[in-house]
Amino acid sequence: MDDHKTKKSGDKPDLAKEDLQQALTQLNVDPKKGLSDQEANKRLAQYGPNAITAKSEPLWLKFLKDFTGPIAYMIEAAAIVSAIINHWDDFVII
Repeated sequence: MDDHKTKKSGDKPDLAKEDLQQALTQLNVDPKKGLSDQEANKRLAQYGPNAITAKSEPLWLKFLKDFTGPIAYMIEAAAIVSAIINHWDDFVII
């Protein structure tokens, strides 16, 4: 198969883009039998669990992100201008 991407000799193939039969062959899996318990445990020890770890973001950072962006900056600038020209009621409302 002539692929437009060049692969280096040590690169692992992207199995998500491979044909199903080719991926099964490369992984040495029989789709009718699946993996034996021994092979599953061996792969679990070698590669770890098939899980995605969620990235947690601190609550205070999520809160501060609400004050960033073009619209938030425009509102903050309007509040500062209101304070500079002593329109305190507008400053408080903004």
